[in-house]
Amino acid sequence: VDVSDFKSVRAFVWRFDTKGIGLNLLVNNAGIMLADFKLTQDGKEQTYATNYLGPFLLTNLLVGHIRSAASKDFPSRIVNVGSESHRWHPPEGICMNQSKMSDPSEFDTKQKKWGWYGHSKLALA
Repeated sequence: VDVSDFKSVRAFVWRFDTKGIGLNLLVNNAGIMLADFKLTQDGKEQTYATNYLGPFLLTNLLVGHIRSAASKDFPSRIVNVGSESHRWHPPEGICMNQSKMSDPSEFDTKQKKWGWYGHSKLALA
């Protein structure tokens, strides 16, 4: 599954649904860092889409399976793998300004790329 592509995430969940099996553990560990600016098929900045939006969508589409598989003896878990890099987020914290996140000049230095990587990891916290 390519978590940066919402269509891929939805197709994966559809395939999972057809198997009729439970899900006790979901580990969201996808990530890219210091990538050049690029928009995904869905028009989202690729670092944020890969590190946060895709795993968020995947988790929300699978949460019913996770809840139904849980038992008193074997509880289900969702693990989001973060990074100390969340501390390097842009000064304003989590940015919801899509035009800023879609501006290539926001990714034109290594320092800015680290900031946006940190931003995507902060969103997981």
